[in-house]
Amino acid sequence: MLYNININQKESVRISKNLDIVDMSIFYYLWIICSSNHKKIVQNRIKIGRVIFTWVNYRHLIAELPLLHIKYKNLVTNRLQNLEKAGLIKTYLSNEKNGNGRRKYVAMGAKANKLFTDESNEDKWDKQTGVRN
Repeated sequence: MLYNININQKESVRISKNLDIVDMSIFYYLWIICSSNHKKIVQNRIKIGRVIFTWVNYRHLIAELPLLHIKYKNLVTNRLQNLEKAGLIKTYLSNEKNGNGRRKYVAMGAKANKLFTDESNEDKWDKQTGVRN
């Protein structure tokens, strides 16, 4: 189980006012699996062009986030669509079957790093001297 969920609320609202705590909790889970070096996770990655996508096991996601009270996989799909519209993730739906349907893969989107860095402070540093203005 994912014991802690870290969410940058301020930047989440800046990125999209349509995202909620459930969307961002799922994003945090996705960020964890996309950055993991665990052998089972690495085995379930594919590369398309220059982008590495990680397979999302919906059952595992639901089990890891019990406070979200998600019972059906289609609810996860809706949340992934919200995150993709906001630019936080990219998705890829493969043609291969996993026994219960096609596999959904995710990669971090262009806006994902904004949740973990404070880009608003970058302009407050003098690039030549390295001193804060």
